[in-house]
Amino acid sequence: MFEDLKKQFETYFLCLSHPYKFHSSLRFDVPFLNDYSEKLEPLSFPMALSISWFFSILRGLGKILILNLLIQSLLEIHLEELPIIGEILQETSISAYSFLILSSSLDIIFFPVGLMIATEFWTWVIKKFADYIDPTQDNAKISHEITTHALTSNAFIFLPFIGDFIQLYTYVFLLYVGLRVNLGVSRSLASVILLTPLLIGVMIFSLVSLGLFYLI
Repeated sequence: MFEDLKKQFETYFLCLSHPYKFHSSLRFDVPFLNDYSEKLEPLSFPMALSISWFFSILRGLGKILILNLLIQSLLEIHLEELPIIGEILQETSISAYSFLILSSSLDIIFFPVGLMIATEFWTWVIKKFADYIDPTQDNAKISHEITTHALTSNAFIFLPFIGDFIQLYTYVFLLYVGLRVNLGVSRSLASVILLTPLLIGVMIFSLVSLGLFYLI
């Protein structure tokens, strides 16, 4: 069991570090080998979600640890120099600390739900374009492969301060690689597919704004 889990983590990171090679192996149905010439199986969605959730837990614990260290440092400084301000900070820090623990816990709990919604949405978008491009291929399978392996970008979320930005950029990049290599679309079409959510959002916002304008 431990060996299987180790291989899943290895696949997770190799897909993240070698996305072109990985998606090429999926498209042409050739073995994806590690450095020891061992065959690695593609990630299933539950496994990709579970490993991503693990990094989400690390992020939550890291936030609590960093804030705790920051609060303790501030309290030590002000309790020695300005006791009154230190006492006020102590009371405020307890509330802030409790709020952070609650928000971090909720973030960890609802993380897989958000990930499932985002994955299902992108799978639907990619499949719609894929059905239009080539309805003869297994577009459901290809779409799931692209969106599932894009979840490996969550390996960055535990990094303090910059983790979420790097994760978002990497997620879009991995979707782009999947579209280019696994689905085989052009650069321009891949960009159009990735911009689809933005275009949908602009359309919805415009319709809502127009409706409110006429109501007012």
